[in-house]
Amino acid sequence: MCGVLELDPFKLQFPTEQACMEALFCARWPDGFRCPKCGCARAYVLRKRKSYQCAVCRYQCSLTAGTIFERSRTPLRKWFLAMMLVARPNGIRATALREILGVTYKTAWTMLMKIRTAISRDSDRQWLTGTVRMNTAIFGTKARSTLSNLGVGERHVVAGASMGENGEAAQLKIKLVDKRHTDGGRPLPASIQAFQQAHVDPSAEDVHGVYKRFSRERYHSLLSKVKEAQQWLYKTYIAVGVKHLQKYLDEFCFRSNEQYQVQYQVLKVGENSVKAIPDCSKSGVQTELQDRTWNPRKRDVEREGSHLVFQSLLKLCARETAVPYREIVCSQTVNPVIGTIRGSAA
Repeated sequence: MCGVLELDPFKLQFPTEQACMEALFCARWPDGFRCPKCGCARAYVLRKRKSYQCAVCRYQCSLTAGTIFERSRTPLRKWFLAMMLVARPNGIRATALREILGVTYKTAWTMLMKIRTAISRDSDRQWLTGTVRMNTAIFGTKARSTLSNLGVGERHVVAGASMGENGEAAQLKIKLVDKRHTDGGRPLPASIQAFQQAHVDPSAEDVHGVYKRFSRERYHSLLSKVKEAQQWLYKTYIAVGVKHLQKYLDEFCFRSNEQYQVQYQVLKVGENSVKAIPDCSKSGVQTELQDRTWNPRKRDVEREGSHLVFQSLLKLCARETAVPYREIVCSQTVNPVIGTIRGSAA
């Protein structure tokens, strides 16, 4: 549950619906308005319709058109609060979000799934570059006596990452393995090959993967990330069906990648240094984290990380199109190359 003190920064930064609209404008058009049809930078504001009309082609578009907020009857301020709660290290589940926002469970669940779908789409478009390492693992591992078959709730996954200078995962991906790429309880080399084909930049030269569970060349940093994702999921959500598991894994990886960037910057900047956070000065929205001297303590890193995750999430949601509720609930598509289940109901 979110405490009252955790909502104070949000109330200061986004006190009104207008403040949220200004922040969304800045995230969608950081260099000023651009017509989605012709790219013109000049537009008229239609206040009654709450939209913009291009001065050249007369095309009209609303601020939320082409974003995940399109055609949503939920106020932007509730959407922003939901994104800020998702950006926290532990995330938030739909039952808790329902109580905080004062909406139905269906609305809260749909909002979270639209955010996760946007994260998953963005993840599938990002390549792993540079030094790439891959390792198969079992997600949801429980104590069992046999290794030939998976237990209840266990799934094969491939964890891959672009490795940073410190040997940790700078850009992490954890993807489910298709059953065709497994032999009973063991993954096949095809699981690594499918992951590499779908998520690794073809121009990357230093690429290596391990699919044997007891190989001496296993990458323990990747395996620890899978275990961390499992602990996070069970702690926050208790249990998740396989149909939605991939979206939750993508959410964990998205947050982990942003947190890595924060920790990396802390090591670069050092203690007692001034860290400037980009702000939306063109929209008039101010943040409390600008030009602030801080020590790299764990609480500060988490707070700074949550802020950057929120900023990245806002930019991502501003450029991703909305997914209808029916598509989130009913559709189930399996990509034969990637081997993951996407957009299906739990």
